[in-house]
Amino acid sequence: MTATRTLTTVAAAIAAALFAGSAGAALVTDPDSGLTLDTAPGVSYQQTLDDPCVIGGPDCSNPAGFPQTTAAAGGGGTSSDYSSPTYSIAQILGVIGTTNAFTVGLDYNDTSVPQELRRFEAVYDNGSGTTSSQVFDVVTSLKTVYNGTGFSDFLMSGFLLPYTTGTVKFHAAWFNNDGRDNYFLIGAEPTIHVPEPAMLGLLGLGAAALGFAGRRRRTS
Repeated sequence: MTATRTLTTVAAAIAAALFAGSAGAALVTDPDSGLTLDTAPGVSYQQTLDDPCVIGGPDCSNPAGFPQTTAAAGGGGTSSDYSSPTYSIAQILGVIGTTNAFTVGLDYNDTSVPQELRRFEAVYDNGSGTTSSQVFDVVTSLKTVYNGTGFSDFLMSGFLLPYTTGTVKFHAAWFNNDGRDNYFLIGAEPTIHVPEPAMLGLLGLGAAALGFAGRRRRTS
């Protein structure tokens, strides 16, 4: 096989594997709210480098002036149920940018027993007596990928701020078997992402194959 054909074959294999991985992502949608939970996202975001927690532990690195609700240590099969502070729409827009769309990253820790998300919601108030909400209440068993590392293991998307002024408050209820978990905001265009371990392996394999092909071309 020529070096060119080797390179083509390797590139095709990597592309096929990456496509298969993205197609295999498990999406759980709550049709009543327009929210979707990705239980096998292709990328993961680091809370300490991206955006602030609304509910989480003391390890969250929120900027000054953006409070969070600090959850108890939990674990051991406890039921956790917390509401965030009330934020102004301006505070949320300051995090997510000019668009009104945002994603929530779920950073879970678990044991051999998966966590279980029972409810997550955003309640909006326009400040003049009009309220609305987006509620994800499809009970979902969740097994982590980046256990204990501060990265988002799961992503919930579809959140849309309905008002330009007013407030928003978040609420989460989940089964907790291994300490504190974090819920943090991700803007529409996050800048930090980490490939999943399988993708890192594919990239390493591809680099090795390309190097081998280059050596064969030089010696032929």
